[in-house]
Formats: sequence, structure tokens, C-alpha cells
Amino acid sequence: DTVNARATVPDVAKAYGLQVGFTYEHALKGMSAQVPEGRLNALRHDPRVKYVEEVREHSIDAQQVPTGIQRIFATGNENIGIGGDGGAVDVDVAVIDTGIDREHPDLDVVDGITCLTSTCSGNGDDDHYHGTHVAGTIAAIDNDTHVVGVAPGARLYAVKVLNRRGSGTTDGIVAGIDWVTARAPGSPSRWRRATRTTTRTTTAPVASTTSCPSARWPTGTAFPAVSRPRAASPTSTTPSPTSPTGVPRWTSPRRVGASCPPTR
Repeated sequence: DTVNARATVPDVAKAYGLQVGFTYEHALKGMSAQVPEGRLNALRHDPRVKYVEEVREHSIDAQQVPTGIQRIFATGNENIGIGGDGGAVDVDVAVIDTGIDREHPDLDVVDGITCLTSTCSGNGDDDHYHGTHVAGTIAAIDNDTHVVGVAPGARLYAVKVLNRRGSGTTDGIVAGIDWVTARAPGSPSRWRRATRTTTRTTTAPVASTTSCPSARWPTGTAFPAVSRPRAASPTSTTPSPTSPTGVPRWTSPRRVGASCPPTR
């Protein structure tokens, strides 16, 4: 803190033949400079120099991995495989918010709806951009630009229930939830899936159904189940002890979800 950069920088530059760029006096005491070939090692060992860092180019156009994505260890998850290759996680996600920018180049928005009046119509396009921000956190495409999401390239459904001021009503929000529910697995209406050119082969759909024809439940009752990404056959699923209600619990490293009740 007591170093006078303005006085010290010229002396160091002269000693090593440096071509000085910036001189720093407040955030740190130092300089940027071009170092002649063969002089770098001697410069590093000069008692007036604490450390030397290489000048690199930084760009907002390069893909960034947000801190939150790193903190949940998504970059090390082989089933996600973040690597800038454009691959996509095979999953559907509905964002119930202010909508999603339907033309955003880093998001795969395959369908949407706007529920701001007494009826739902339109395509869920965003005029506030909170929903677009949320969608990016979830599913920004794994490429060489912008950021990358938790589930890169997931198929997004824009459900706009909040207006350009970020406000909405209870009945509109419920209508948006109803629209999503109608397209959930097990519903007569299914997700309209877009054709994509690149899909990760190590993943499975995030949701499926289990049909339970039994004496306790109407024939064909659908119970939601969740499939985790898997690379092998799901046939290794094994039963574990039953719950207090007598319904079997199923455990597997690749699949979790609801089970059918026992037939009586």
C-alpha cells in the first residue's frame, strides 16, 4: 500500500526493457506491459514484483457458466454433459411467469400460451423479460455464446400469466397451471414436441406414467412417475420393503416415482 506506482513503474520498466501499457495506483499497485523474450523469469523474481499474470482476452460473446450452475455441480454431471457442443437434455419445462421471448436464440421455446384475460390465447411471448431470465437459468442452450442453463436445451413452454408490469391475477395464474396440467403425461392432451437435430443419448424423459389396473383403483388410473437420466436398461429396478400402507416402495439408481397399490 505504500508503494508509489508512478515512481516505481518507470524504474522496473527500464530495468527489463518493458513497454508499459496501463499504470495502476488504486485497486492495486502495478502495470501492464509487454515483456521482451527471455526477461519474464527475471521479472518474476524481482523483489519489487509480487506476481505476474498473463493478459488474456475476455468476451461477453463467449458462453459463460453462471456461479449458480457451478455451485450445483452441473458442469460435472455426465448426464448433462455441459461442453459447448449444442447437445440438449431431453425434458419438457413449463415456465409460468411473464412469458418467454419466442425469438431468443439461446432458448428452445416449442409452445406457449397467454392467460391474462378470461380466456387463454396467444403464444406466451414475453414483454417484461423476467420469465425469459428464468427460462435461461433453466435451459439456456449449451453452445459458444451467452450462458448455459441447468438443463441445457430443454424444451420450453411459455405460460404467460404476468403482464408487462410483472403483475397478474389469481384466476389467470390458475388458468396457466390448468393449461400445463392438461398437457402433462397421463393427460389426454400431450406435449407437442419439436424435432431437434441433437439430443443427448444418456437422458430419458423427465416424466412418465404407470397404469394401475387393480381392485382398489379404477382400471387405467395413471400415477405420475419421474425418470432420471440413465445410460443402461431400466430392468434392474428392484423392490424394497413395503410402506406402512402396504404400497411397495421401489428403489433404483435410475428411476424413482409412484408405484401401483397391491391388487386385492
